[in-house]
Parts: sequence; C-alpha cells; structure tokens
Amino acid sequence: MMTGIHSLEGNAVKIALLAGILLAVLAGGEVLGWGTEEVGPDRADRPTVSQPDWPKGIVDLPRHPSRVYSMGVNGNEIFYFDASVEQTNELLAAFGRARMRDHVIRIVSGGSPARSFGEKEYKYNVSLQVVSGIAMSVAREEKESKLPLEPQLTILAGDNPCALEQLAWPEHAIVECSIPGLPLASKRARPERIAFYGRLAFDDGRPAVDFVRNVSTRITLWEEGNNNGITVAKVNHEGFFLVQLSADELTPLAEGKMWLTVTCGNHLAEARPKDTEYPVVRLSVEKNNARVLTVKSPTSFWGRILFEDGSAPVLRPEPWSGAKIMVDFPYAGSVCPDEQGYFKVVLTQEQVETITKQEVRKNIYIPQERPGASTAMLAYPASMLSQKKSEAGVVKIPLLYVMPRDCRPEYESSVQIKE
Repeated sequence: MMTGIHSLEGNAVKIALLAGILLAVLAGGEVLGWGTEEVGPDRADRPTVSQPDWPKGIVDLPRHPSRVYSMGVNGNEIFYFDASVEQTNELLAAFGRARMRDHVIRIVSGGSPARSFGEKEYKYNVSLQVVSGIAMSVAREEKESKLPLEPQLTILAGDNPCALEQLAWPEHAIVECSIPGLPLASKRARPERIAFYGRLAFDDGRPAVDFVRNVSTRITLWEEGNNNGITVAKVNHEGFFLVQLSADELTPLAEGKMWLTVTCGNHLAEARPKDTEYPVVRLSVEKNNARVLTVKSPTSFWGRILFEDGSAPVLRPEPWSGAKIMVDFPYAGSVCPDEQGYFKVVLTQEQVETITKQEVRKNIYIPQERPGASTAMLAYPASMLSQKKSEAGVVKIPLLYVMPRDCRPEYESSVQIKE
C-alpha cells in the first residue's frame, strides 16, 4: 500500500528525487508522476497505513475487504471497491465517521475504468479519492482546486439505481447525484467558502518551513468539544498558506468556539488543540495584506558522526556521483553530516523519548560501490542526541567500511562487514 519510502538501497537517490519533485512543484514546473498501485485488499503482513495528511478515521475505508484495486500518483490516491449493498453501507458508515468538514458522496451512473498501469481493468461500484502529499500541496495553493481537498466517495448506480434505496446515508453527508430524474434529496449542500491568505515566519525572519530539514508547518481547525482537529492548510516555501472558510465557520472562529492552530515540526509532529493559535484577524483575502505571525523554530537535536581517525565522514572519492553517508531516524527522516560531521534533526521531546525506548537499529547508511546502493551498517542511538551542539554524542565509522573492496586489508572477524 502507498505508505511512503523506507530507507533501503538507494536511499540517497530516492531522497534526492523526492526533493527534486517537490522543488519542481513549488517552482510551478512539470514533474513526472510518482506512481504506486496495489491489487486486491490488504494483506495481513502489509496493512494500509494512515498518512500524515489523511483525516482521522478515513483509513478504515482502504482497509475494507471489498477493495479490489488502488493506485496513486504524487499523493492523489484512488481506492476501488466491488461491494455488496451491505458492504457499501459499511463503507458509508466508515466515511461518515471520518473527521472532516465535508462528507461529499457523489452518485453517478458510471465512472472511469479502474485500469492498472499494465492496462488491466477491475470491476468496481464504489471509489474513494484521497489527496495528500505533493498533490495536496499543489491543490491547496489554488483558490479553486480541481482536486478535492477532503476525501470524496463515489457510488456507481449502474443500470439499477433502485439499489440506492437500500443504502443508509450518514446524517451529515452531502449527497450529490448527477443522474437525471433520480429523486435523491440531500439534507446538506456543499458550503461556499472564501479563500483567505495567512503568513508565518520563524523568529529569525525565515519562512516557517525548511524542506531540507523535513520541517513543515500546518494549520489545523478545532472546535469546542472535539479533540480531533482537521488539517486545513500547509505553509508554502514563501511562508504563506491558503485556507478556505465558510460563513458558518467564520462566525464561531470570531467567537472563539472554533480556532486555528499552528504546528511546526517534522511531517509526523502531532497537532494539538493548545498549539500556537493563528488569529483570524491576521487572515486576508488579498495575499499581500496577510499579517505575518512570528513563531519559534521547532526543537532541533544534534548528533555527530566521524571516521575512526577523527576526520569528518566525507567520501573522497565518491563511489558514485552524489554518494553521501546518511543517518535516518523515525519521524525526522534522513540527513547528511556536514563538513565537521555534525547533523541536526527536528524532533519533539516526546518523539525522542519514544525512539529511545525502541530497540536500537542500524540507521547509519554507507554508500556501496554499486551506483545508488547504500547499506545500514552502524547505529546512532537516539539517546546520544542533544539539543546542545557541543554535547552531541559521537559515533565513529571504521575507515574500512568506506574503502573500495579491492583495497580493504585483512581485518579481525569482530569488525567484518556483512554484505
């Protein structure tokens, strides 16, 4: 399932490619699709994992056993289901429970084929579109996006629209029927929203993002009596964000019954109701009139990696172009040591405590001779990280780990490299 890239071989190449895609998107350039697909329902050893941009609870739909196929490109994911009436009602109930502002259900007579990358078609009657990642970043930059900003469910009526009478619609659903002559009344209509600009900067004046360090800033909407917020915007590389708000939301926002918060950190930093509040009065329909809010930079932790002779872990010569030693941490992702061997990762104190309690794993990746290949050969424990650069723990890499194979001397079995 589309669950992101884990650090295995070619870690540096994958990160560089993803960074290039993101930078191209931010610059308005064309990019190639980053596509994935899955046939059939979840497997016991590979369940669908909720993504950072997904609304709470929406993952229950992709996990449904009636799923026959799913595909995604740059975070625009579509899940297809061949569901019975009973199973469709299960999907509708799960969709209604997901934490979103709008629960849009479309009724159509027929839809686009569920066609795999290999041109094989799959029969389905329900589909779910969930936009996240790069696709969501692009969509949120547009005042009128062609992509849905929240998950959208589509039901194919086919040649038997009478079967719709057996379906149980969620109380708060927005049902939109495109079949002429089919009397299907919805209790709710899609609200009209106005696009407002906001602006954020760190206390040093920089925009409140740092893609190099995997730092993002998101805006979350909260309401009294509900501890689950809704992500409504993310800050772009200029420090601006665009949020869509309706009149029914602006009034409680002004009264304090709803509020917007700012969460700065790595992509998995959890938003909380008591995070820094973004005052509604700072929003503006005109981008240049948005009043900047200054926030603190997220907490950083330092570490250091050196070769056993005390030199910085810089590969000279490189075994292949762009080859670098990297260290990877849960939540924070991968980073490269600098010319003095220091590296910095953005983590919350809670995340550091969680990682420290876990079994120490090898997370220092050493490039191998084959282009694009890197292997985790040593461990940098999270317990050695420090908020003070001068107190960062040091892990030393044996020089033979980076020597070409034909140049390696005989060495003791206690330090043999497992390849």
